[in-house]
Amino acid sequence: MVFKSFSSSLFKKKPREKTTKKTSEKKKIKEVNLDNKFWDIIGKKGTIHVDWVISFGIFLVYIILLIILIRPGVYKEYNAENLFTIIESNFFKNISINIKEVQFIIEKCNDKSKITLEDLNGNYYFSKLTKEDGSLVNSNGINIGNKITVSCGFGQDEQPPISTKLILSAVSYPDKHLNFEDSNMFPVFKVNCNPRDEEKCKAGVGIITEYVGFNEDYLNQLKSIPYTDISNSFWFPVNKRFNITIEKLKDNNFIEISDKNEPIKGVDIFVKEFNNIYLDRYNNRENIKTRIIVW
Repeated sequence: MVFKSFSSSLFKKKPREKTTKKTSEKKKIKEVNLDNKFWDIIGKKGTIHVDWVISFGIFLVYIILLIILIRPGVYKEYNAENLFTIIESNFFKNISINIKEVQFIIEKCNDKSKITLEDLNGNYYFSKLTKEDGSLVNSNGINIGNKITVSCGFGQDEQPPISTKLILSAVSYPDKHLNFEDSNMFPVFKVNCNPRDEEKCKAGVGIITEYVGFNEDYLNQLKSIPYTDISNSFWFPVNKRFNITIEKLKDNNFIEISDKNEPIKGVDIFVKEFNNIYLDRYNNRENIKTRIIVW
């Protein structure tokens, strides 16, 4: 009986041990599965948070760049020299005129010969023709306009025939305001003879002298434009102001371009003065003084 009880107790313990192992393995598998599910959920939520952070970061960068570019209420600071440069370069370009004195050399102009001096580009006209001593040439047989024509002969409306070299000076001016930064605007002067026989007609172009100054007609045209339009066309800073005054030294008459407002108290005011000349189409010159004020 003792043996039987021993053997029965032995067989009862072994199954218990096997059941415990299987149960623990199942628990471990369940725990592992739960852990995997947990980390899957955490991973998905983490991915969502990362995407949100990246999107929000991009949005912030965009806003910051937008503020930097637009800068509401903020203006670029210009020093005095930059402001003067803006005014001078645009102002000079708008009111400057370029006058040419063309040396017109006639060596021979026989009876019934005709000599013509012209700008091939058609931009320059002529205002007068003078001799070397500055006196005007006899107008008989001479036509001055978009070209100079000299007709030689013995008639009352002709120039007496020319057989010795005659050096004349033809004053030429632009027919309209030109942009001299464009090389196509430069005049090309040429002389034509009729007949084309050097024994009867011979002439040419000599030295060409250039004169640059302010033109009063151009200045008055600019003055007739509203100040705001002038400032915008000059690309002048919107938070700055300028005043331009040109005074004739002979009679103290002056022309002013401004918005008629005085500088605000406390702002920095910069003034620049220089002398220049007025030029008209006849190359007459008059001394002037230019004053530019910026603030």
